[in-house]
Amino acid sequence: MTLVSVVTPSFNQSAYLEQAIRSVLEQGYPDVEYMVMDGASTDGSVDIIRKYSSRLTYWASEKGFWTGRRHQQRHAACQG
Repeated sequence: MTLVSVVTPSFNQSAYLEQAIRSVLEQGYPDVEYMVMDGASTDGSVDIIRKYSSRLTYWASEKGFWTGRRHQQRHAACQG
């Protein structure tokens, strides 16, 4: 099977985030690398991400994550 990388970006999207995460996790495809990247949300998003953290390849919640070198490094880390 081909490895598929899925990245869910989020910032203060707690109303939609759990549905998005579950949508990816419930696809049933066996070879998925799943990352959730949050921009330091303050609306409970991090609690939702933590709930699913054991099923995620990687997650982070950092202010300014989507800018500059850190974003490029994480994007380059995707294997699929």
